[in-house]
This record gives sequence, C-alpha cells and structure tokens, in this order.
Amino acid sequence: MKARKIIIAVAAVSVFASCAPTGERRPVSLREKTPEAGALPGKIAYVQDLAVGESAIYIKDLETNARTQVNTPPGYAGSPQFSPTDDEIVFSVTRPNGFSNLWVSSETGSPRRLTEGNTTDDYPTWSADGNEIVFASLRDDNSNWRLYRMAADGGEPEEVGPSEGESVYPDWAPDSDRIVFSHRADDGFYKLYVLDLESGDTTQLTTGGGDDLFPRFSPDGDKIVFSSNRREDVWQLYVVDVGSGDVTRIIGSDSLDRFPDWSPDGKYVVLSANHLAVYRADGESLPGGALRWKLTTARAIAPSWR
Repeated sequence: MKARKIIIAVAAVSVFASCAPTGERRPVSLREKTPEAGALPGKIAYVQDLAVGESAIYIKDLETNARTQVNTPPGYAGSPQFSPTDDEIVFSVTRPNGFSNLWVSSETGSPRRLTEGNTTDDYPTWSADGNEIVFASLRDDNSNWRLYRMAADGGEPEEVGPSEGESVYPDWAPDSDRIVFSHRADDGFYKLYVLDLESGDTTQLTTGGGDDLFPRFSPDGDKIVFSSNRREDVWQLYVVDVGSGDVTRIIGSDSLDRFPDWSPDGKYVVLSANHLAVYRADGESLPGGALRWKLTTARAIAPSWR
C-alpha cells in the first residue's frame, strides 16, 4: 500500500492587536522572550528539517541549553517520544519510497529497528512501564490509519481501537492502560477518544466543529492538552478535563500552535509555532512578564518533554 501521511493545511494568521484576556487572541509573538538556562526542567526531544526528505532529532537540555543530535537512520526522522523509564527514544523514519517504520535509540546509542516492511508506521507512544508501544499505521490492507500495540523490544503488532474510520496521534496515559487518540468521526472531523486497553471500550471525549489533534495526557493523567482549529479555523491549544469533559483554551495567540506536550511537573506546555515555544499551562504570564518563551530559532516540530 502506498504511504499516505496526514497533511494539515494551515492558513496565514494576521496579528491581533488586542491584549484582552484568554477569550480573545493576543499578540503572543510580539511578547516572546528566550528563557535563561535552568528556568525550565528536564529535556526536550524535537525534529528539525535538514533538507527535502531529511531531518534530525535533537535533544535540548533545558538546564544547560546544550543540544545533542540523536543517531538516526537515513531518511526523515519524526515523532520522537521519550521512554518514561530510561533514556530511549522511539521515533519513525520515512524512507525515500514513502514508507516508514519505527526505530528506537538512546541519546548517544545506535538505533535499532522496531517494525519492518513496506508499511507506514508513525506517531508512537510508550506505556507507563516502558514495556509496550502503541502507534498508528497504514498496514494489513487498511486504507485508513489504525492503532496497533506491540512489545517495546519487538514482535508482531496487534490492532487495537476502532475498526472503522481513521485513528491517529495516540498517547498513553501515565497512570493506567488508557489511550487518547484523534479519531475521524462520521461528520469528517477528528475528535478525541479514549480507549481502555483492558476492556476495549472507547469513549468520545470532545465534540463540536473543527479538528482536535495531537493530544497529550498531563503527568497526573487528569487532563489532556491538544491542538484544535475549532475557533476561527486557527490552530490553538486547549485542555480537556478527562473526568468532566470541560474544554478550556490555554491562550488565544496570534500564531499557529500545534504539537503540544507537558513539562514533567505539569506547569508548562511546549508547542511548535514553527519554532519551539513554551506557555504556562494555566495561560498566565511567565516569570518576567512574557506570555511565551522561545526555545529554538530554527523551525522545529513534534517536541517530547521529559
């Protein structure tokens, strides 16, 4: 089957001059500052384009601002995700023929291949104990993306989740066998669903117009951050409470905000606004008064924070 990636069309965004609170979009890019080393905890892995069909995965140490390149095979490396238990990173590599497989590497080690064949495997996520991986794939003669589960040390993937529609961008809860993912419903929009891997039950979490993509569980498992174009057809960050289903927007910015992930302490959210940037998770101003901190100058996507 020929590979087919999800392409998200994004329109140009004009800068809004208003500085009203969270109900309106604000000129975040005009109040963006670079944080000092040590102002944020942990490390962030992310993807940076090098050339057509080529990319690199870097790890930025936020304590020192030092950057390390992960050893990846030739091709376009994407979707890096830190293991919750050690220094390994799972990621996808797309070959020139358009097919992609999953690989695992450490910050300084050699990569090992996890999936094989002319399939399209992408968007991997680890179980809380680091023993399993769930990912999205075009395989088994499916024309739509499906979710698959496999052992982190290899083996045969097993299909999980809905057998109809399209399911992408899974994320494994840190405290249980729950998976959140984006599923394209009958109305053509992607909405967030939660899959209980023990029972097999699937529950719809978000509703309404627009697409809800790139979901990530908070460290305590109570909330999910995601990107949506549900308002003004502009990609902004939202948080949904898993228990109540209530949705709030983190901040109304003048940029296209995608690929969010939480800081290890749950206080911040990293995102791609073409470059990497950070908001406070509650949408309030950062120390020093900035609404957003800038972590990279070059274009960067798909951050994973540990």
